[in-house]
Amino acid sequence: MNTFLVLRRCAAIATFMIMFTMIMTAQNIQSDQFEYRDNMRVNKKTNITAAMYNVNSHVYHGIPEEAARQFLHENKTKFGLINITDLKFIETIVSPAGKHVGFLQTHLGIPVYGSETVVSLNKENQVSMVVNGVMPIVALKSTVASFSKNDAIKNAISEIKAEEVTLVTQPKAELYFYQDSLNQFNLVWKINFVANNPVGDWQIFVDANSGAVIKVMDISIRYVNGQGKVFRPDPITSLQNTSLTDQNNSDYSALQSAYNTVTLSNLNDAVGSVYRLQGRYARSENIEIPNTATVTNTTSSFLYNRSQAGFEETNTYYFIDAERQYIGGLGFAPQWNGYDYIRFDAHGLDGDDNSHYVPSSQYIAYGDGGVDDAEDQDVVLHEYAHGLHDALMVGTGIGGTEEGRVSEGSGDYLAVSYRRTLSTFQPNKVFTWDGNGEFWDGRLLNSTSIYPNQWSGLHDPAGVLWASTMMDIETSSGVGRDVSSTLLLASFSYVSGSSTVLDQVNAIFQADRDIYNGSHLSTLATVFYNRGFFYGNEVSGTIASNTTWSGNKYVTGNVTVNSGVTLTISQNTFLFFASGTSLTVNGTLTANGSSTDKITFDFISPNSTTQNGIKINSGATINVCIGSAEKGIMS
Repeated sequence: MNTFLVLRRCAAIATFMIMFTMIMTAQNIQSDQFEYRDNMRVNKKTNITAAMYNVNSHVYHGIPEEAARQFLHENKTKFGLINITDLKFIETIVSPAGKHVGFLQTHLGIPVYGSETVVSLNKENQVSMVVNGVMPIVALKSTVASFSKNDAIKNAISEIKAEEVTLVTQPKAELYFYQDSLNQFNLVWKINFVANNPVGDWQIFVDANSGAVIKVMDISIRYVNGQGKVFRPDPITSLQNTSLTDQNNSDYSALQSAYNTVTLSNLNDAVGSVYRLQGRYARSENIEIPNTATVTNTTSSFLYNRSQAGFEETNTYYFIDAERQYIGGLGFAPQWNGYDYIRFDAHGLDGDDNSHYVPSSQYIAYGDGGVDDAEDQDVVLHEYAHGLHDALMVGTGIGGTEEGRVSEGSGDYLAVSYRRTLSTFQPNKVFTWDGNGEFWDGRLLNSTSIYPNQWSGLHDPAGVLWASTMMDIETSSGVGRDVSSTLLLASFSYVSGSSTVLDQVNAIFQADRDIYNGSHLSTLATVFYNRGFFYGNEVSGTIASNTTWSGNKYVTGNVTVNSGVTLTISQNTFLFFASGTSLTVNGTLTANGSSTDKITFDFISPNSTTQNGIKINSGATINVCIGSAEKGIMS
């Protein structure tokens, strides 16, 4: 006799001791540097754990920093830590999912660039995820600087052919250890400043002994176009007329019905009888060239048309304030330079057809080339999303290429997600007004791209792939905008600037566990799997030797455990079964779960007709708590 067991999101699976038969092959998606081992991303060369997902830790006591340090100390060998005191505390970010503690590695008291570590704690003060940036310090060239800070600043400015009169901020120089492409560590001056010519938020590394420039980076987050007024959300969308064009920023008759008079919430009260577009969550300032003066009024009414400079300021203020109120309602409280507001310049970048977020000074600037960027809601919120990403993530700046792609895609997604609450016209278009075809064509979020095939470039195809994936999640049954936005924003606090996109995927899984008790894991897994993002833990085939599963597993084909073989499933493991797949047991299945440390089997449309479920051979003994069973146990 065969017994057929179907489980649907089991709340707690106690112990399965079953004699039966089963199958498996594991495929690891490997990069050149890392491989994925169950719930860990491991550096193949150093064997150091770079990320740990779905951690099953005990409850820690004390403040978040103390708990995080204790966990790192307990696992110091895995994380390549020699001395826990070499980790400098950066900050603790609080999100709806819990607390995220950030550290930076130091050596001889000097910080190591790109070495941020993030330890995430859930609401019960258990460690749920870790991203580890610790590097083994080898091939150290020098520990003492012989090239002066001031001379290093001069070399940095000269390297990009900037003039001091074009600098928006004074250069800041700090000593760091920097690992080059040959894995050698150089003592460098890390120099940061914002310039208008050439425009950028410049981060330049200068050798602290030779004075040679090692690396030049513009770390500002930019987009090529912009938007502005209120236009709510933009003329093309409001009027459903794709023939509208910029016409040299003129206030022509066809645009008049696109204007909306709205409430500007959270404005600061008048100072000296003067009102400005500055408030609780957004602050208009004249920061960059062309130095357009900000508008002032003797009343709190800011009524301009698009040919007047005040229109773009008003439009930007309105949409940033509205989006900030929305995410505040989701439980987030981002800050920039210690303030709840973000600074913006509605007329920056020396008039270029571009916009950017500047991490080192934490402000946004919108350009006036083509369609004024601040006239398009999508551009306003795309750049604001970069600011949110920076504010909610440990450290300063988005960092590496992968997290930059995530940031670009997140900006596109959050902008379109907001616009869909106002109109269903061109629902997949990004930058409808700014990218109207007159100066460029915008982007589309109905991409069918998959990872890793189309994971290249910054905005397209990689950014579009991430944005499309997030929109897939939002439009999935039982999810919606609130849940998808919460998971995305919360995931930023689990990772660092040097994280991979697969870390980001796992951070979203972890956020769902920590915030929603894992109620959307099945949907998330299906979307990420269909987009190629499931992080290398696909399994199928025959299990012929004792095996342990942990973390997230996606069963892509039938699995059979052979007689005499034990499959052990660790606590906090989530098993996703593709449609029509099953687990057949002829050996032993051990799954020790509890109400707090769950083991979940999740099937797509489980039923006995298609044999989609867990098949148990005759004589099997079952001790299981089923939170919900669609078919139960049949013989």
